[in-house]
Amino acid sequence: MATDHLDTVANVVVHPSTEDPAPAAPQALEPNRDPLLETFHDYGEQGFPFAVTLYVNGLAVSGDLCSGSEFAFELAKPFSGLAEGTIGRSINDVLVDTQKTYDERKTKPYDEAGYDYVHLKDARTFLPGRVGMPSNGTYMRFKFSTIDGWSIGKLTASTNE
Repeated sequence: MATDHLDTVANVVVHPSTEDPAPAAPQALEPNRDPLLETFHDYGEQGFPFAVTLYVNGLAVSGDLCSGSEFAFELAKPFSGLAEGTIGRSINDVLVDTQKTYDERKTKPYDEAGYDYVHLKDARTFLPGRVGMPSNGTYMRFKFSTIDGWSIGKLTASTNE
């Protein structure tokens, strides 16, 4: 009988204890944070290229999640052989420092690492009625707070008219 159980539970007296503090209230989710997307993002940070499509300000962007370290490393490549004192070499140095920062974050628990950006490789932007650009894909970076929605998998250009 269900009511017998409810009566028993309802009649239990709880005495406050000074030894046991009250449990902490559950933490509300931070605005613009999506725990499920962050789980897939964590896989990308660990080197598992999960295919996703992000919806950002009316655009659909498809690509593979990658780590911030890989993103910075690949962006630094064109600038790596330039002479000291050039603007290009300064860009390289900033990107190398960024790569090191992301590498250091990998040693921390995900929720303490402070990730604010999602990085994609082989990314293409899709507009209604148009083929994805660029056709060969590229590296892209998005702030978590700018992502309106997402889905698992990549979009592909339709050859049907």
